[in-house]
Amino acid sequence: MNLHGQKTLDHKLKHILDNMNLAFCCEINEGLYLEVMDTISELSDISVADFRWAYNLVTGTVKLVSARREEKKERTTELYDRKEEEELRISCKTLADITKAVSEDCVTSMFVVTELLLFVYLDYTPTSEELQMFITTVRKFNNDKKLQKVSQNYLSSVVSGLAYSNLEQSKLLRTLLTEILKSNMCTNNENVIVERHDLIKVTEDKCKHLYTFKHPLTVACTKSDSECGFILKGSTQELGDNITIKLCIDEDSEYGFIVKGSTQDNTTIKLCIDEDEYTDTGIHLHDVISTQDMHGYATLTGTCKGNQITVASSWMWWQKWLPQITDWKFTGFYVAYNLSEHLVAKRK
Repeated sequence: MNLHGQKTLDHKLKHILDNMNLAFCCEINEGLYLEVMDTISELSDISVADFRWAYNLVTGTVKLVSARREEKKERTTELYDRKEEEELRISCKTLADITKAVSEDCVTSMFVVTELLLFVYLDYTPTSEELQMFITTVRKFNNDKKLQKVSQNYLSSVVSGLAYSNLEQSKLLRTLLTEILKSNMCTNNENVIVERHDLIKVTEDKCKHLYTFKHPLTVACTKSDSECGFILKGSTQELGDNITIKLCIDEDSEYGFIVKGSTQDNTTIKLCIDEDEYTDTGIHLHDVISTQDMHGYATLTGTCKGNQITVASSWMWWQKWLPQITDWKFTGFYVAYNLSEHLVAKRK
């Protein structure tokens, strides 16, 4: 894009600017953004209509940048709370319950919608009318509320895993998930899948999960003694007797936890924001990192009918849908980081 020497705005240039995420460009290089806008304002033969267009473009960008800065002030640090997750699943018994949870902002991710479907379909078979209403409503919420889209690889692993289920309703659920997989509720580029690369045991019931990750807004980072990234810390705390499973440290597991029965503990996973937590870890944190853009999950492999299958989720749906598989092994822990608002091209 070259404005030098031009007197007017041509259609190609306007099309490019209309389809760029100018708020993101402004955050990355405010000086360059202002230079482009100043050059446009000084075009000698710019029409009144084009001047108004440029004015609306600038004011729109300012509003977006302001809104994004406000969002950063509302940084969240909690990624996972076992008690809250359990309460959400218990409250969702039908498709209408899931859409209600989305409408009330209890659910902000298509990852969570997928996992709730895996729970709901165990005891509930929707009618065709309910199914169509659900798809229409969730698709609308996906556009209006900008839900985090579910990654294609993640959803594909769920669909593939369900193919081995002996439950009658698995075929119906696979059909629904396949429709989501082919829709704009699913993505192959708006989430960066970050694999945990290290684990540090802190105490008997606490550990640090280390992730290296360079956010688009930290491309100018000059720190050379450590890598950009973040640390998630898992812990347990006492609750009542309504929690039936917990995640806990297992010295014999390279992945840092196994699943055990419990009636006393809840598991939480939070983003470490204290600089002291990053000492001697080889990682440093930037303020832009927030758990509101994350979805954490694990992957496991098991053997069924001589075939090795891989499944992914943040709750153990495979125990209900695939009880015939008994050799499950954890193979990795991941965070899907939502970068939809930081892509250069706007989402339509």
